[in-house]
Amino acid sequence: MKITARINPKDIQGLTDEIKQDFTDQLNKLARDVYREIKLQTPVRTGELQRNWTLAGVFRELEGDVSIFNHTHYVNYVNYGTTTQAGQYFVEQATMRVLGTVPK
Repeated sequence: MKITARINPKDIQGLTDEIKQDFTDQLNKLARDVYREIKLQTPVRTGELQRNWTLAGVFRELEGDVSIFNHTHYVNYVNYGTTTQAGQYFVEQATMRVLGTVPK
């Protein structure tokens, strides 16, 4: 499972350097907040799934990309469910909490 955010520099050409830096800082903070919330909301049985979340990349001057991923082989089964187990959708819920669309 992987979540990636990218910024197209052409979309932000008219911004001043100070605004670009503030926006970049906010994007990086948002990525860290989503990462932290996903880890907190990850169901824990052995702790392996929770420990294997990784935040990679950083925005610099509004360029770059940030990814949050987990290579644990069963992460999709826990998040989306199977034919015999309901999905928990903790990744989506954690992301929406940080973005302010779901109450905490």
